[in-house]
Amino acid sequence: MKTCAVLGATGSIGKSTLQLASDHPELLNLQVLSAHRDREGLLAAIEKHRPAKAWLTGAEWEEADRERAKKWECQLEDQPELLKEELSSGVADVVIMGIAGAAGLEYGLSALESGARLAMANKEPLVIAGHCFHDAVEKHGGEIIPVDSEHSAIFQCLLGSSDDHVEKIILTSSGGPFHNRTSDFASISVNEALQHPTWSMGSKITIDSATMMNKALEMIEARWLFGLPLEKIEVSIHRQSIVHSMVEFIDGSVMAQMGVTDMQYPILYSITHPNRCKSSLPRLRFDEVINLSFEPVNPFLQQAIDLARAYGEDPVRTIYLNGANEVYVQAFLDGKIGFEGIYGHLEEVIKEAGVHPSIPETVSAVLGHDEHARSISHQILGI
Repeated sequence: MKTCAVLGATGSIGKSTLQLASDHPELLNLQVLSAHRDREGLLAAIEKHRPAKAWLTGAEWEEADRERAKKWECQLEDQPELLKEELSSGVADVVIMGIAGAAGLEYGLSALESGARLAMANKEPLVIAGHCFHDAVEKHGGEIIPVDSEHSAIFQCLLGSSDDHVEKIILTSSGGPFHNRTSDFASISVNEALQHPTWSMGSKITIDSATMMNKALEMIEARWLFGLPLEKIEVSIHRQSIVHSMVEFIDGSVMAQMGVTDMQYPILYSITHPNRCKSSLPRLRFDEVINLSFEPVNPFLQQAIDLARAYGEDPVRTIYLNGANEVYVQAFLDGKIGFEGIYGHLEEVIKEAGVHPSIPETVSAVLGHDEHARSISHQILGI
């Protein structure tokens, strides 16, 4: 049994992890749960799963909450710095990172400082500070296991292979709700963009899927996780979302990882690796018709992939790309810009980054660039 911290316990990744904890009580001993502002959701999780401690990182507990938690023998905390200290102290063998966006960066690094396994479901910390995570692993001996379904697939396909045997990796994508759209992107509504054809996810990542920015960021994440240049990372549209990604080797053979569209699969593997455990999760039925098709990216949505290729090797411009994207996705959700505007605004902000050939050496330097990118993004919007 492994001790576990679940960061972002009330989000989609957190809920899937807690379901696995219920289904496999022999695997996980939940020590820490966190949420940003969802008090009631976190209290419900505390009542059911009885962790030793629970954090709100963006709000404060009320006295009535503390009284409720006493009978569950759970200590309630609401100071983010204390959560970082808790993670770095070695409270958990496995830390599930389900915090959306770049907000989880410092929590992830704190977990690695203890030598823990960091199961990362959010790509943004690696996108903007991949070098910091690599340094933390080398210094403290922890490990990063990807939970993103695509990167989990690649991770599994690469097991036992040498780096020099890899020709390229192919990230698959459902294509989002607008893959077959050919015109009138300016009229896309928020509600339309939130209708993902395959996965049930939070609003930010769902909009990223609609713009294909999610796949662009995954390309940069894959660069850090697997040590490949962006020229060896491709994207293929696979509408059925059965093949989660593929690796092509230098002899021409291709290895793919397949499965039902349920995030519990990669979460479970991130916990049990290098072993596997029997689960009751649904199986693919090969006695039924399974159609697999692969297509190029929609020409309009290709803009996101082009941004990743243009700026993904530049450590600072990558930070600006990610920070601006978070701002403009929220602006679209709030009705301040249209769907098409996300791409144009991103280019405008990245130009403000200038040229920084060196990697930001510290977390504070990374966060400084991130803050500046967001500030510029808001200035351009006039908010």
